[in-house]
Amino acid sequence: MKNHDLQLCSSQRYLRDVSRQVRDLPSAHRKSLLSELEAHIHHSESRGSSESEVLSALGTPEQVATSALESYEDETGRSAKPSRLSPRGTFQVLALTAAGDCCTVRDIRTGLPWAGLEG
Repeated sequence: MKNHDLQLCSSQRYLRDVSRQVRDLPSAHRKSLLSELEAHIHHSESRGSSESEVLSALGTPEQVATSALESYEDETGRSAKPSRLSPRGTFQVLALTAAGDCCTVRDIRTGLPWAGLEG
């Protein structure tokens, strides 16, 4: 555990971990989620629940993040994950085929020689 982790209470570490897990959500959605979680934690603690009980009931940061990412995708129809697209706007799946001393780069989907990244 890092030194600065020792200064954070469990709920602060929990919120930090959730924030890291949902870093691909748009900023407004991420801030709203974290604000709601923080409010829930404080409300539950003010009603007598211990911090560990509240965090345990919420689930792990990974579970909360997975749920939040799935909800975002269900609501918007868009993935929260950043796209890793080529300039053409599609994934280029490639295969190298060796023929003697020469290699040809081929698009796996079509089997045709790959045309490169021209736009």
